[in-house]
This record gives sequence, C-alpha cells and structure tokens, in this order.
Amino acid sequence: MADVPAEFFGAPPQQAMQRLGAALWPLVSANPRFAYEGRFVAIDAPDVADLDAMGSLVALQGGTGAFFVDAAKEAALLAGLKARGLTTDRWDHLMADASAVPVCRALVENYRVPEGFVLRELGADTPQAEMAAFAAMAMDCGVNAPAGRAFRGGRPSVLFVIADAAGDIIACSGAVARHEAGSPFADASWWGMLATRPDVRGRGFSRYLGALALLAMADRHGKRRYYTGVRPDNAVSQKLCRSLGLGDHGLAVIAALDPARFGDVRLTR
Repeated sequence: MADVPAEFFGAPPQQAMQRLGAALWPLVSANPRFAYEGRFVAIDAPDVADLDAMGSLVALQGGTGAFFVDAAKEAALLAGLKARGLTTDRWDHLMADASAVPVCRALVENYRVPEGFVLRELGADTPQAEMAAFAAMAMDCGVNAPAGRAFRGGRPSVLFVIADAAGDIIACSGAVARHEAGSPFADASWWGMLATRPDVRGRGFSRYLGALALLAMADRHGKRRYYTGVRPDNAVSQKLCRSLGLGDHGLAVIAALDPARFGDVRLTR
C-alpha cells in the first residue's frame, strides 16, 4: 500500500507501535494466527504456549493485544506477560452475533440526526486533514484510533463520523475486520471506536453510529460477529454496547506493553 498516506495517530509510543505494526503485517498476514486492525499485530485466542510469540510481538512493535482470550486462561497469560517484564491491561470482551443486526437496523431506521449536525463516512478518498481531525477527536475522548490505512482499503472496514455546523467532527464509530481467510474469526469484526465530544453528549450519537457501523460490516462485508473491549467500570459504554446486542461470552481482551517505550501511556481507554 505504497500509495496510502502514512497516517499514524496517538501519543508518540502509540504512533510508533502503529508504524511498526504496519511494517510487520505484510510479513505475517498469510498466517491466520495473526490479526491486525491498524494499531498492532496480534495473536488472538492465545494459549500459554503463545507467550513467547506475544513477547516477540511486543519487542518488535512496543506492544500487542489479544482478543478472544478464554477467561480460564486469562490469569496465566497475564502472569506470564508480567514475568517477562511487560505492563499488562485487560478489558471485558463483549460480542454479538447476527441477532444484533435487526436491533441495529431498527435503531438506524428510526434515528434522525439532529438539525445542525451531519453524518459523514470517511474512507479511501478522505483528505488527510479530515482523517487527522477524526483521530484527534477520538484521542481527546481516550480512544486510540487505528492507522489511517485501516480505513483506506487496507482492511475491510467502515468509519462514520458526525460533524457540527462548523464542520468539526464531534462523534465517531467504526469497525475493522482484523482476520484473514482461514482464521476461525474470519467471520468476525472488531467494532467500536465509540467517542463523542463531551459538550454534545446525550443526543444518541454514539449509539446511532455504533449501530450504523455494525450494520455496514454485516451488509457490505458479510461479517456475522462483532466484538469490542470495554473496561468493567465503564458503565456508560457497557450499557451502550449491551443495548445493541453485545454481551459476555466467557472471554477477555488483554494487552502487553513495553514499559520502557510506553511508560504511563495506555493502549486505549
């Protein structure tokens, strides 16, 4: 993807991880064990036997994450990563199946974007300044946006935003298919990036955009499972995701970071 702009977002260690992940992905993309959404290359559904490989991914990129972590293996995996001198983090792994599609379709059909705001879709032809504005707004809300290439044809993906009358992006949601054909998760899509600027919250923007993104991944890309990571104490996000049909499946999301490179910077909120 030499013709795609080199757009990497976030704090310096997050940008560095995205840049290194983008360079690593072409080397491993043929192996269905690996996944990539524009932030880092990962091994999903890892076992303890994968700890050395996860450590290598951190050494190469500065950090990595894993979705579809069996809750019964979570403690051993986190302990193994910590024993390797890495900083760890975790989120609840919430997921929906195709039963969420009619729920989201009904919401989208019945929602009206308030006067003074406009829905936009970002993609391959989006100006770099607008993609950067989306990422900056997301980061201000604590959400680490993937590298721009994820939405410019690098992955099956969608990205929706709402802008105000001044043209400023004030809310976003998107989804990226992280797995290649041959993966047991090829039918699934990472989903979320729900963020709304604080001064315009309470108007249903995130729920609407989240439903729109899930629907688009189903209708355009044929995905039938939709998953995200949410902190257990983030009551607002927990409620929103569950209202769209996502729920618990005995899984967790974990991350491992090189403390020398990341310091106090987190992977995302």
